[in-house]
Amino acid sequence: MSIEEDNTLEVVPQSDPRPAKKRKISKEKKEKFVNKAPEEDVETKMAFPTVLHKEEGDSTMFVDAGNLMVANLAVDAADITTSNMTEHVTQCTQELVNRLFMLKPIPSDVGRAVTLPARRTLLPREKPMPKPKAKTVWETFAEKKGIVKKKKLTRKFDEDIGDWVSTYGRGKKLAEKQKDWVREVKADYVPKVEGGDPFLDSQMEKKDKIAKQKERERKNKLRGEAVKRTAVGIKDTISKLATASHGKFDKWT
Repeated sequence: MSIEEDNTLEVVPQSDPRPAKKRKISKEKKEKFVNKAPEEDVETKMAFPTVLHKEEGDSTMFVDAGNLMVANLAVDAADITTSNMTEHVTQCTQELVNRLFMLKPIPSDVGRAVTLPARRTLLPREKPMPKPKAKTVWETFAEKKGIVKKKKLTRKFDEDIGDWVSTYGRGKKLAEKQKDWVREVKADYVPKVEGGDPFLDSQMEKKDKIAKQKERERKNKLRGEAVKRTAVGIKDTISKLATASHGKFDKWT
């Protein structure tokens, strides 16, 4: 698409082999057509504007600084060859650099830096849209029954302490220890040791439980080793009885 000096708009479709047709247009329509801003075409989600867009002087460059993209709308892709490719690329690159240097610089320690403006061209996705994840059996059942997962609270307000405390972990133990400052005992209470108290009795009971648990673990380990040795002995006996010589000539390591 090009505009001649005799107020004639020449439209040359790329896919139409027929000769171009010329029609007369007024000077006012010509200026309106040429100076039309490309923002309206961006709203329609088109990759490039369908009309020439003159910025400064006779430039026909379409520059999208937000995407660091530039295109010369006056040059047909079929006219670019190996010999003139470098010239076209140099012109487009220089136009993009000029636009970037027109932007307001920002402080930087590595050189000139600018904030890119908003994008004028909507680009397609690089990869296809992700497929929806298949629901599990439980998610399907919960959706059918209307079961909504409730978020577990990690802290709750304790009225005895008057503060927010953790519902698990070290914070919960510290809060329980802070609340456990007095205990009620019976009239016939007798401490386990002379000069003891209910708090000392609780500590002794906890130590006794730990000691009993370790003793149970030790006995379970010895029992497991004995069962393992018995199983190995039974296997050796069966293997000896499986031969005609009852294992007389078998070599055991």
